[in-house]
This record gives sequence, C-alpha cells and structure tokens, in this order.
Amino acid sequence: INIVASMVNSVENIEEIRYLLGENSELIKIFARIESKQAMFNFDSILEKCDGIIINNGMMLRTMRIDEVIYFQIDGTS
Repeated sequence: INIVASMVNSVENIEEIRYLLGENSELIKIFARIESKQAMFNFDSILEKCDGIIINNGMMLRTMRIDEVIYFQIDGTS
C-alpha cells in the first residue's frame, strides 16, 4: 500500500501519519508531497522519515519566486 501525503511541511507530518496508521505503519509506503518553502527547508529530515518525495513545482510557484524554486531544485539534486 502506498500513500501520497499532500502539503507535508515537516517531519512531524510524516510521524503523525505513521502514528495514525498504527502498528503496521512500516508496511505502508509514505510519499511526501513537497509544496512549500517550509517543506524545502525541512527536505532532509522529511526524506529520512518517508519512503519518497514528490516535488510539486506548480504549487511552490504560488508562494515562491521562480528563482527560489530553481535554487531548491538545483540544491536538492546535488
């Protein structure tokens, strides 16, 4: 089973999902959808707790300048 969690901003969001899923939460893969500047700043800690990350550039462009989005994309791939 896979879950895509939208609007993940911090590792606490992933931990809360795991808590709500209960004792079998480790059997379920959680993919965090990154959609904000706050989430980008917490990228590394979010990645440690989830099984994968989806970056929603379109949503980030609503709250960030394009140069910031590009910076995070380049920085995140290195």
